[in-house]
This record gives sequence, structure tokens and C-alpha cells, in this order.
Amino acid sequence: MQRLPEVRFESVELTETRMYLKVVTPQLKHEMSPGDVVQAGVVVSNSEVGHGTLSVQPLIYRLRCLNGLIVPDFSLHKTHVGRSIGNVADTITVFKDDTLQADDKAFFLKVRDVVEAAVSEATFLQAAQKLQKTLRIPLTGDPVKTVEVL
Repeated sequence: MQRLPEVRFESVELTETRMYLKVVTPQLKHEMSPGDVVQAGVVVSNSEVGHGTLSVQPLIYRLRCLNGLIVPDFSLHKTHVGRSIGNVADTITVFKDDTLQADDKAFFLKVRDVVEAAVSEATFLQAAQKLQKTLRIPLTGDPVKTVEVL
């Protein structure tokens, strides 16, 4: 995050089981329609205590309503494997320290790449323009009934 230009932390939360970050860069923005501006961002969540995966997800942050849209096409998720295989009572240590270090290094290089891509102009504009095309699609049906069905 240090190498990203002018980031703003929109939300940060740390619970007993998870960490969440929502980071936006105001420098990278796109006008979806007159007065409806979105900015590039990224959402990072993690659990170091076995309650979920490490997740890095590009974000399109809408200024009009201060909401964000996750861009799943460019997301990264990793389940923590740990140092052992088997049940807690009879775990077998399989991975050596150098294996774990190499795996961690490779994964965190991928995290870096996904974060940088999330706030790159090319990725952001591709996602924003794809979303922008949907603005011209007329909504049909009864939205209240649709939500009730969901």
C-alpha cells in the first residue's frame, strides 16, 4: 500500500478473528454519468486465526453513495495451509521452513501484483467501462418482488 499513490483508508476494522481494509485512490477516477464519479480501490481481508482466507479484491468506489463494488474478475483468495497436515490430535509436520518461506514469498508477490493491478489505470478503466455499459440497460419487472424472491 505504501507504493500506491495518495491512498485513503475508507474503512479499517480489526476483530478477534478478522482484519478488513478498504483503500481508495482518489487520483484514479472515472465519470460513469454526469455527476456520478467512481474511484479505484482495493479491499483486503484476512484471518490469521483460521476464520477465513486472505482475500484481495479490486474495488470500484462510488462517490455518490459511498458504496463500493467488488470486481471479482481480478480478485485473489488464498486459504491458509499452515505447517501441518492431519487432525489436530495427530498432526504431521510436512512443510519445511524454506518451503513455507518460498510459498509465502510467492503468494505475497501475487498479492502485491493484484493490489497494483486493482489501482492501475488499465484494470480500473476496463472494469468501470464494463459497468458503465450496464447503465444503459433498462430495468424491467417489479424490483420489490425481485428483492423479496432473493
